[in-house]
Amino acid sequence: MIGAKRVDEITTADVMACLAPIWTTKAETAKPVRQRISTIMKWAIAEGRRTDNPAGDSVVAALPKQNGGNTTVVSFRGLNLLQVLRRVAHGCTNTDISQPEESS
Repeated sequence: MIGAKRVDEITTADVMACLAPIWTTKAETAKPVRQRISTIMKWAIAEGRRTDNPAGDSVVAALPKQNGGNTTVVSFRGLNLLQVLRRVAHGCTNTDISQPEESS
């Protein structure tokens, strides 16, 4: 997509076309890719080859919100909140907090 273009020919639309397919499905890859493109663009600005950064904050604002990566989601399925908090306070290691802890 952008590999064959000169650095001064790359547009924000080109950067978006690279990032959009992986932005929400592979956030852990997409973020460093955007950062790398942005770093190259900053170098190009410093060298006088560009006046703007097409991989800057405007790209992030235009792309859908990322889900934050690997997040553990806890299900309370009918449990009393007090029970859940007690289990967490006592070091519950079971990722499905609705399942009983194994006895020691």
